[in-house]
Amino acid sequence: ARDQTLDEVRDAVTKAITDQRTATALEAEAKSVVADMDSGVSVGVLASQHNKEATTSDPIGRNGNSGASALGPAVTVAVFELGPNGNGSALSGAGTYTVFHVANILPTETPSNEQTTKLVEDATRQALYAEFVTGLRESLPFSINQQALNSVLALDTAQ
Repeated sequence: ARDQTLDEVRDAVTKAITDQRTATALEAEAKSVVADMDSGVSVGVLASQHNKEATTSDPIGRNGNSGASALGPAVTVAVFELGPNGNGSALSGAGTYTVFHVANILPTETPSNEQTTKLVEDATRQALYAEFVTGLRESLPFSINQQALNSVLALDTAQ
């Protein structure tokens, strides 16, 4: 490996500087648009000022519903960080900024079956307890008599 001359790296350095300046300018413009939205300027007016079209996405869900896939993961995460009537922007995978307004947040659906909820809670509690006991057994510098442990913990009901 040798040091390269300026002529050898000029194009790469010029491209890197240009890309960095473009990214900084886009970020500043996105923040400016969000600030304008926060001050009450409508999305439609701001879109027309930037020669863009304001669009409404389909409802977005954390599990990748139709609207989320169209926006991309970075924008979807940013949307969920805001509350109702929140304004924000995020860098998409294509290197462009998406500026958005969260119009409404629908609460998650509550489980309709209380018995299912109780079963999930109990199974989770038991799994966590079992993992805790296993972790203790593996980390201790001595062995544990399983039958004595079960008796102490009252897990062994048939004596």
